Amino acid sequence: MRGGMDRSNLALAERLVDRAHEVWLVGHEIDERFAQRRGVTSVLVDRPAGSITMGESRLARRAAEIAEQVKSTHPDAIVLANGGNGITPDVNWVHYVHHASRFEDDGAPIPIRLKNRYAERVFRRHEKAAIRQSKLVVTNSELTKRHVVELLSIDEQRVATVYLGANPEWAPPNAQERLSAREWLNIASNALVVAFVGALGHDKRKGFDTLWKAWREVSSDPAWNAHLVVAGGGRQVEHWRRVAAETDDRVHLLGFTDRVRDLLAASDLLVSPVRYEPFGLNVTEAICRGVPAIVSANAGVAELYPENLRSWLLSNATDYHELASKMKDWRKQVDDTRQQYEEFGTKLRQRSWQAMADDFIALVHARLRPSAGNTLVATQ
Repeated sequence: MRGGMDRSNLALAERLVDRAHEVWLVGHEIDERFAQRRGVTSVLVDRPAGSITMGESRLARRAAEIAEQVKSTHPDAIVLANGGNGITPDVNWVHYVHHASRFEDDGAPIPIRLKNRYAERVFRRHEKAAIRQSKLVVTNSELTKRHVVELLSIDEQRVATVYLGANPEWAPPNAQERLSAREWLNIASNALVVAFVGALGHDKRKGFDTLWKAWREVSSDPAWNAHLVVAGGGRQVEHWRRVAAETDDRVHLLGFTDRVRDLLAASDLLVSPVRYEPFGLNVTEAICRGVPAIVSANAGVAELYPENLRSWLLSNATDYHELASKMKDWRKQVDDTRQQYEEFGTKLRQRSWQAMADDFIALVHARLRPSAGNTLVATQ
């Protein structure tokens, strides 16, 4: 489980099992350690030829079969779907709205663009059918809620927001932890590190192209002494490695890594110029680790920013001049900026994944009022 949706699904399932609920999980990937716990039944569904589009259709069909099977013996079971991954009359937990976004694939090879157009149509069709069927729609931000209501014509009374949680252990690193992380990256302890966490595919939604242009602008100044470390897999990783190798030896592309916690321990700033982001778990993780974050103002996570930090939000996700200006401002006040974010980081860490799960469970019970409600079927 890698992204925000996966992490939140796992947190909810763990909390339900802790509270003696029986849980059925239907998904493409399920944490093996959790799947072995008592009270958990897991059903893995493969993706034909690795296709996400065909995989979603297969997942929805299999989830419907499991839900019908469980409901036949547990009539009060609650069925939970994520977006278009399954049609349920119960709860849909929406982490992404396809009607609010598109593949940002300008410049990609024509076959990929054609494939993306087909995928957009399929995802939107599944999304509309699934969400409109649900009695309760839960969103991860007010941004997502607004998109569900306005773009899918869902009654606002059926939609509620539950913000994602955080891991309290993801606190600012101590000196040894920071030093070890720098050694892993082979970056001097006295250098500054700017981090980017996001996929590097033909879809430019995460905004690395904007960051790259801003980086070229700021790094043209001989006084700029920061390194850029990029974490994220995708088809364009090797392309960007070649570009970086030809232009700037202070740019490090890690590809996919499960060491984001270590990366943040080594970092002084996170930059996330996303074009569309329903929430933004990478941003909250960075701030919890004591790392200031510049993120697009239209990202869901930006709703949580206190007034004193809103100057660090990008008003235009594609304006690399604006991003460069904010990065220059940060460089002038590195220590002060880190201190500005301390209280925000403390607040985010106080909302644990368990607290998020408790809020979710309470919401479902309050809205649906199941007479038993001790069984959950979830598709992810």
